[in-house]
Amino acid sequence: QILLSASEKSLLQKGLSFYKLDGFFHSFWGVNNFNATGKTQLSQNLLLKTKIQPSETLLIGDTLYDLEVANACGFECLLVSYGHFNQCRLNQKHSKVVNSPAEVLNFVLSNYNTM
Repeated sequence: QILLSASEKSLLQKGLSFYKLDGFFHSFWGVNNFNATGKTQLSQNLLLKTKIQPSETLLIGDTLYDLEVANACGFECLLVSYGHFNQCRLNQKHSKVVNSPAEVLNFVLSNYNTM
């Protein structure tokens, strides 16, 4: 699992450490600015530097910007309505929207071979 974020990389690292989440990811990628810009370019750099296969990648996000990143990279996208954007706003642009972490887990288990 890789974390891709529009958060500035050092702040992202501090947050992951603070909440003891850093052990759940092989790597994390954050932008190099405090304006939350450049996530699409960051994701394309990620593709160049890793062995990620876009057709085998699920991007889980909470904004329409995440959907744009997924589309630009050829990733499948699952949006969650309990983040920055509400379900109504997300459903206007995308059909795969879930409302809870349990629904995320159900989606992953139903659609991906996790072994």
